[in-house]
Amino acid sequence: MPTKPAAPAGPHVTAVTTTLTCVPGNNVARAVVRVEYDGAAGGTLHLVWWRNVLPTQAGAAPMDPQTVRLPQGATSYVFTSNFTYRDGGHRPFIGVTASTDPAAATGASSQSVRCR
Repeated sequence: MPTKPAAPAGPHVTAVTTTLTCVPGNNVARAVVRVEYDGAAGGTLHLVWWRNVLPTQAGAAPMDPQTVRLPQGATSYVFTSNFTYRDGGHRPFIGVTASTDPAAATGASSQSVRCR
């Protein structure tokens, strides 16, 4: 009798959510990223900051990429990251895109905010 193939190794990431805010007067954007996963194994969170003239990542240059290991045995992980910027009216939107490896069931989470 044939056997079923083994389940893929690694965690199964169910969701990535991001909250992005500006810290008034400090020229700092703050991202709080929450990853929900089964904890079967460690995974990786990828975070990329960007600035643009529009509130989308299309055409923006990536800045300050970060990689964080998700701990094995946990079922959720919260990561906070700050991005310090120079006030520049020509690129008022600051954004962050969070993705995981393996990919989350709900996909990557990308947010942008107008900071002035």
